[in-house]
Amino acid sequence: LGYLDQSAVLFAKAVAHAETLNFPVVIAFIRWKRALTGVMMEDLELTKKQNNALLEIATDKHFAFYEASALAISGWVEQRQGKPGAIEKAQDGMDQVNSLGSTAMDSISFTVIMHLYVLLNDRQYDAARKIIDDALPNFETLGCKWTFPEFMRLKGVCGLGAKNPNFHEIESTFLKALKVTR
Repeated sequence: LGYLDQSAVLFAKAVAHAETLNFPVVIAFIRWKRALTGVMMEDLELTKKQNNALLEIATDKHFAFYEASALAISGWVEQRQGKPGAIEKAQDGMDQVNSLGSTAMDSISFTVIMHLYVLLNDRQYDAARKIIDDALPNFETLGCKWTFPEFMRLKGVCGLGAKNPNFHEIESTFLKALKVTR
């Protein structure tokens, strides 16, 4: 989709096409990706709108992964709105995603990243670091590279937020992320 801010036109075309085909799973996928793009852009209204549409179709069609992801994304939205219980909601969504069993790492990693944003916004660096450290071996095992740089960037952010930052390790982490993106 290229640059996040330029993706709106492509998303609109994709949703319109999927709706003309009456293909609910593709519509859910596109709404999910658009909601996650809103998270990455920190666009609260876009995320909220797309996530509400995702939750509606996921609930109606019993798409467990998308329903759980929508719950996690709702945690991000509510945290930005200052509502209590947002972190727990994001965690509940992640727990539901994890309970589904085998899910492609490239798919689940976008939802994990959103959950990491919630934790890092709340300065829960240790909790975020544990999630990242648990996820990183999956990238090597499964050969997933799409979201690896963002995981490494967030690992570096966790390092910067630590009580005693190891700047050599942090620099190495950021350089690994850059190496993969090149």
